[in-house]
Amino acid sequence: MNNDTTLPSSSIHRHNPHALEHAQDPKEMLEIMHPPPPPPPFFDPYVDVPTSTGVCEIRDVVHRNGLWHCTCHVWIVDAANSSILLQKRSTNKDTFPGRWDISCAGHVGSYSPSSSSSSSSSSSSSGRGATGGGPRRAALMELAEELGMHDVDESELDQSFVMPSEMHRAGGCNAYEHVYFLVRDHGSGGGGDGDDGIAGTTTSSSSSSLSLSLGSAEVSEVVWRPVREVLDALRSCDDEYAPRTAGYVDAMEMELDRIINGRTDDVRV
Repeated sequence: MNNDTTLPSSSIHRHNPHALEHAQDPKEMLEIMHPPPPPPPFFDPYVDVPTSTGVCEIRDVVHRNGLWHCTCHVWIVDAANSSILLQKRSTNKDTFPGRWDISCAGHVGSYSPSSSSSSSSSSSSSGRGATGGGPRRAALMELAEELGMHDVDESELDQSFVMPSEMHRAGGCNAYEHVYFLVRDHGSGGGGDGDDGIAGTTTSSSSSSLSLSLGSAEVSEVVWRPVREVLDALRSCDDEYAPRTAGYVDAMEMELDRIINGRTDDVRV
């Protein structure tokens, strides 16, 4: 049973000047990374960083052939109400269409094909677009494009971990996922039925202090859902959700525990 809190219409605006016109660009250029090392040793999501091959390739080829590349994920969390903002992916998306997913996400190290003379080229880029920024800059761009959140300060995004996720055979892609958390209040109501922290199973009233403008080509809907419900769905591989690896969900739960319960110990050490 879902405990959704839908944002009121006054909090969702129709026009997003930052939104993309299409769900994806198959000719988008992506920087190819070396695959993670086979265990042992394991890729440490709190220490290790992906290494570039120095080659770029178009998105369609990267996804079709399971080539490793970088993505950014932003989970928007209401700590006071133990809830997470989820987006429903557009039915036009080429991976996991129509499923509930991260608040927003996108590629890192991508750029327009017009800036390259061929489909494969040498590159030292670690960022996205003409700015050449890294994963944090890419995350800011995705917040603007998908949710209309163009005024988020770079300092608000705390990179929690970088998780290599092998999802090509599951219908996704092979990517190093740079994961960020952004704390935002979604309402002034109380926390529900007495549960607190990460175990919470209820959300507050539908009043919202978060104003969004959805990029409709990529996002069809957004809702707030209890943290525990989302974690349980991801662990059980609920087919209404875009899948995440077990390691990803473990790291996500630890970070949410730190944010929601105010833990001061550093789980990333």
